[in-house]
Amino acid sequence: MELLSIAKRRRYIMPMVIILLVVFGFIAYKATTKQSPEYTENVNQVKRTIALGWPIKYLATTEGNQENVLELRKKLSDYYGNQEQELTKQQRFITIALDTKVEQDDLPGIYTKYYADDNVVTVGFNVSGFKFEDVRIKQDKATITGKVEYLIKRRMLSQEYGTFGSNTYEWQLVKTGGKWLIVKETVLSEDKQ
Repeated sequence: MELLSIAKRRRYIMPMVIILLVVFGFIAYKATTKQSPEYTENVNQVKRTIALGWPIKYLATTEGNQENVLELRKKLSDYYGNQEQELTKQQRFITIALDTKVEQDDLPGIYTKYYADDNVVTVGFNVSGFKFEDVRIKQDKATITGKVEYLIKRRMLSQEYGTFGSNTYEWQLVKTGGKWLIVKETVLSEDKQ
């Protein structure tokens, strides 16, 4: 009888051990993958910086905002830092986009594509959405990749038309004085539709 109860216990012990290992493994996994509230807040701040800062340069080049160009150029400094001359580059983009007589060699490729025609006026710009794919934050530095989908409305001669597009970017940000600033913006791919 005692031999029979030992055999029954062994039969139940092994499944119980396996179940306990699975439960403890799941708890350990959750404990190690859970992100701190501070990290989550930094991720949200980084995304917000990009979502609010990136469209400014394009909005500044629309026909209706040309009176506010100086204000919008200054507003870029709320989102872009100049450690790697990114703020200067973005402000220069606004100037180049509004001056269609600038030398073609001075324009980066993506800007030439959209802004180098004397007969075209940008009348509207709307961001359809941001799809952030990879966010890496380490202390006061962040790198994030994502796709921006947008619509640019233009007028050529007297006819308006829209162009849908999407670009994939990599942004590098630095936290300075408690605020995240974009210090480098790189176009990884362009998917004009």
